[in-house]
Amino acid sequence: MVTCKGENYLFDLPIKEILHSLPPDQFFQLDRQVIAKRNGSSKTIPTDTRRLEIELCPSIQDEVFVPKTKATDFKTWLQGA
Repeated sequence: MVTCKGENYLFDLPIKEILHSLPPDQFFQLDRQVIAKRNGSSKTIPTDTRRLEIELCPSIQDEVFVPKTKATDFKTWLQGA
């Protein structure tokens, strides 16, 4: 886990278990490895393949994409619905 302050923490739990312990109105699983907090995404960029590239704050080394199958759900979640 990387906090907004850039602090790093390690968790020895499956991502699904971590996700289920977080409030769903504040956290969304972007891909197989990344769960983001609502205010943790700084930019959303549509791609040619209908995936969404997400720029996180703080940024991480790897590119993060929301798959096209979850893009609509992500946009709805991001708007707070």
